[in-house]
Amino acid sequence: MLMSAGFDEEAIQEYQVLAQSNDHEVAANSIGQLAALQNKKGEHGGAEQSYRKSIAMDPTNAQMRMNLAVILADQHRIKESFALFEEAIVMRPADHLTLSNFGTVLHRTGEFERSAQLYQRALQLLPGSANLHYNLGNSYMDIAIQKNYSLLRSAIQEYTECLSIQVTYPGAMNNLGNALKESDRFRDALRAWQTALRLEGPRQPDVFSNLVHLRMFVCDWDNWKSRYSTLEGILRKQLKWYETSDGGEAEQKEKAEDGRAAMMSKKKSVSCQPFHALLYAELDGDVVLKVAQSFAHQVEFSARHFRHFFEAATRFDRFPAFNDNKINVGYLSHDFGDHPTGHLFNGVPFLHQQSKRVRAFYFSLSGSDGSRYWKRLQRSTTSDQIADVTSLPFEEAASLINMRGIHVLVDLDVWMKGRRPEILALRPSPVQVVYLGYPGSSGAAYIDFLVSDKIVSPPEARALYSEHLVLLPGTYQVNDYKVGFKHLKQSLMREKELHTREFHELPKKGLLLGNFNQLYKIDPDTLDLWSAAIRKILSIAPASLWLLRFPSIATSRLIKELKKRGIERHQVHFSDRISKDSHLLRVHMADIFLDNHHVNAHTTASEAIWAGVPLVTWPGVAMASRVAASLLMSTATVSCLIARTQEDFLELVFALAISHHRRRALRQSMMQGSDLFDTERWVSSWETSLRLMVTAGMYAERGHVPHIVARRSS
Repeated sequence: MLMSAGFDEEAIQEYQVLAQSNDHEVAANSIGQLAALQNKKGEHGGAEQSYRKSIAMDPTNAQMRMNLAVILADQHRIKESFALFEEAIVMRPADHLTLSNFGTVLHRTGEFERSAQLYQRALQLLPGSANLHYNLGNSYMDIAIQKNYSLLRSAIQEYTECLSIQVTYPGAMNNLGNALKESDRFRDALRAWQTALRLEGPRQPDVFSNLVHLRMFVCDWDNWKSRYSTLEGILRKQLKWYETSDGGEAEQKEKAEDGRAAMMSKKKSVSCQPFHALLYAELDGDVVLKVAQSFAHQVEFSARHFRHFFEAATRFDRFPAFNDNKINVGYLSHDFGDHPTGHLFNGVPFLHQQSKRVRAFYFSLSGSDGSRYWKRLQRSTTSDQIADVTSLPFEEAASLINMRGIHVLVDLDVWMKGRRPEILALRPSPVQVVYLGYPGSSGAAYIDFLVSDKIVSPPEARALYSEHLVLLPGTYQVNDYKVGFKHLKQSLMREKELHTREFHELPKKGLLLGNFNQLYKIDPDTLDLWSAAIRKILSIAPASLWLLRFPSIATSRLIKELKKRGIERHQVHFSDRISKDSHLLRVHMADIFLDNHHVNAHTTASEAIWAGVPLVTWPGVAMASRVAASLLMSTATVSCLIARTQEDFLELVFALAISHHRRRALRQSMMQGSDLFDTERWVSSWETSLRLMVTAGMYAERGHVPHIVARRSS
């Protein structure tokens, strides 16, 4: 009674007296209650000792085992915590609280499937629990993103059930919106987030950020400047507090009023995903970097929960031994299969396998998707070189990487979907690198290098990166089109009648200006520029804009926006998403590829160049806005298509539009090949860079890490 009434000191005195009882059960229970009070006061060492004493006196008490397991988990002693939870469940299998608490700890360490199983068992015992439905929804959501999208339906069902029990359950409506968006139910996601703001108050920064991103994703630009300005204000306040606050109690009230209270002592990441921040053209590069840094700090904080077990379970040397003088390089990715990253990277494993300088290992965060890209990876390696770490806890995945003796670990995802940065935060490799999947800085102290080139990352943009740079000769982007899609060139020659504009329901006559990025990459300024280019061409000849219907919900809005800019409905055409091979066979029908200014075409730019379509780009400052320029510079004969200004962009497009001869000459030059498609040369330069990174990593122990400029391989 004293304890529940808040009289902790009096309760401690009473339990100390009862702990001396001759009745072992009373004494053991009193010591357990004393432990709870000690833990509440922050006396964690004393609490642990008391719980252990209570368990020794009454070995059958499952409650004390569970309580001690929770304390040990909070101290990052995960292995000990797991053992106690498992003992408690064996002793009391029908205790929903033990099942739920163990599920929470498992989820924290990345064991989403086991956590879901425990939440399911707990719900059978306590079916009306909003908390359990919410937690189960979170587990389903993480499993869905990692490897099984069909579980999004289950996540939506659990969040909906949670909200039916408690409509204002914190975070449930926001997470429901996330699950609906991932299911391409954009209108439903919009309603969920609008409801969250109405029920929980308008100052919900995470919800508001999601709403802004969704509206951009579907090209809803009504009141865009006002919405963006509000979001930028939220981010700058959060970042300012994030960088300066000590979590002092005096600041709590003020922070609660503007949404910063959610970022208190644990240094929670800000309310905007790094990739979302990267997409906002109006957001300064230094803010984008700070957003990434806030997420990286949160990852490092989370990693403390399992660092103790990881370090105890591994034999970590600064640099593992070099067998046969080969560097062990590990690649960590969710996207080795049928994904743009997999399409670009797919030729690298075969060439590594022939190398005398490198031994490569591949750690998959999604497992096999059965695609030809995954099967080619398997053919290019031995069975011990591929490991599916999808379902492994973070520390076990890190241990596996470490035990392989990896010298350089390359993260191909960074902040993209399916990522597991906690693995890298545990430092399983002495040199850690980010490459390809995310066109920007990780912001992470646990990442040493970012792979780039002198065009994508010019000296004046150095402040936008937290990593040291590895500048490859030519373009930073590897691709496999020369080998992986060789059969399509032959198909194009054999079946010309199947690859015509008429077949794809495109206009037979007139210039076709294409862009095949997802529509969210189009912003109002980009559409202004494209529309100006098309209007100028229309003054002398018929012309149309060709886009993908991706996402389809955005098409009607873009048609409306183009109408405002003088482009009629019959002058814009949308095509559906189709298979990679089929898409590559239709790309060549575009006369000119118009690049996005702020977030360039990446894989789609390589596709256009491979198909011989002249691509005009106007690079910005950030990495994401300079990729197409990098690709064109490696295709020497078409580097003239890089604009310096908006006016230059318009002139380049117009000059191509009025000269069929120039377009044909460029096509022929591009079809003959370039360094861009010389995968063997790229891999040779990359393997040299790996050696340089290892050398630089060794010097890092002396406090000096240089940038690396790789020389072109012959």
